[in-house]
Amino acid sequence: MKIYLVPNTSSIYDRTQLKALAAGFGFSSGDVYVFESPIKQHHGDYNATKFEKAGLNERTLYEKIDSDVLLEVNRLRSKYLKKSVRHISWFQDVRPSDYLEIKKYIKRMHPNDIIYLLGDKKHFGFSASLEKVNCLLSGVNQRDISLGHLVARQYDYDLNLLGYFSSFKERPPMFFVKSRGAIFLKEFLRRPKSLLAFLFNNNSHHVYLDKFLFDKFFVANEIKIKEKYAPLTGHLFEPELKEIKNNIDKIIYDYLYIELPRKLDRSLLFKKIEALHYRNKKIIIAGLNWPEAFPSVPFVRGHVNIPDQIYKTSKITIHNNTHGLGIHSRVLDCMAVGGFVMMHPSPHSRLPGGMDSTFEPDVNYGLYSADNFVEKVEEWLADDERRKKAITENKKILLSKHLWQHRAEQILRDLR
Repeated sequence: MKIYLVPNTSSIYDRTQLKALAAGFGFSSGDVYVFESPIKQHHGDYNATKFEKAGLNERTLYEKIDSDVLLEVNRLRSKYLKKSVRHISWFQDVRPSDYLEIKKYIKRMHPNDIIYLLGDKKHFGFSASLEKVNCLLSGVNQRDISLGHLVARQYDYDLNLLGYFSSFKERPPMFFVKSRGAIFLKEFLRRPKSLLAFLFNNNSHHVYLDKFLFDKFFVANEIKIKEKYAPLTGHLFEPELKEIKNNIDKIIYDYLYIELPRKLDRSLLFKKIEALHYRNKKIIIAGLNWPEAFPSVPFVRGHVNIPDQIYKTSKITIHNNTHGLGIHSRVLDCMAVGGFVMMHPSPHSRLPGGMDSTFEPDVNYGLYSADNFVEKVEEWLADDERRKKAITENKKILLSKHLWQHRAEQILRDLR
């Protein structure tokens, strides 16, 4: 069986993940091939794909696919793909507009194709009876687990928080609600072709997003999300798809629904972690946008290319997740190299993809809330033996359930 794996972006992280999955299949090197770039652009992407830059169009590329199976991250099947090729969509990020596209696609889905989500399908609003929609988690390499647990613990930090800080733009204290009609007229006079492409092309860039910030639709939904979402609860409500009437609404709602809760979570975490800094704890927060958001904070850094080194040298890794399905690749990577994770609770934590579907709270990982964060971190920092026991137990769980080999075996079973 020949399998092609296509990443969400051409980033090192995305390609490395799929190369690890490819190795999990255990085939000869010619049977599984990982693309260096996505074939088609996702509607949320800013940059052209490697193939687009080379002048190759989407139709030609899909028509040339000669594998038995094509797995694409965050992409549905292309209409140009040969019917003989089985398609797997692996959605690691599900935006509100993706819900709409997936639900439409399911009605005409090829009977031999599969859709994977990074968590329970019922949690994402899909019927339990849909046999071809399932959960597929990230994984880890057995070699990383072995090496990570051989290294003697030498801690540079008491805790870390890795991941980007949301670039969500807050409304200024004094502002006027923008008129979408006035924006249309102004932009149509400036660059009509670009505006029309933005309005009607589902794969258009976000180049116009800033133009429509703070219009009536934006402000109404911003207020609604702030009222409905409580930070650090892992309980992001189901998107209100009826709100989306056109491409502008889609892009704005995607932006609000994903970025605003993330910013609320991370902003609150920053305040809690800063309190520990004043208690002389050694801290590192790293990721995109953090230095710009907090330019004078000594423990803030930019993006880290190799996070494993920080996981290894931190007593605690802080994790958060807006939708509550907490078995993120970050969690597994941290545990693989012998790190210890703390996360907030979620009403969805026992569903597939949730932390408690595999790990026990306050045994395998530390549990914190917005109210007791500082106290719980102090408690776990003071108990070295308890952390070491959790790390040892987690190694056994990873080896039995969370290797890339297990993910490859699941895919092959589902393809039968």
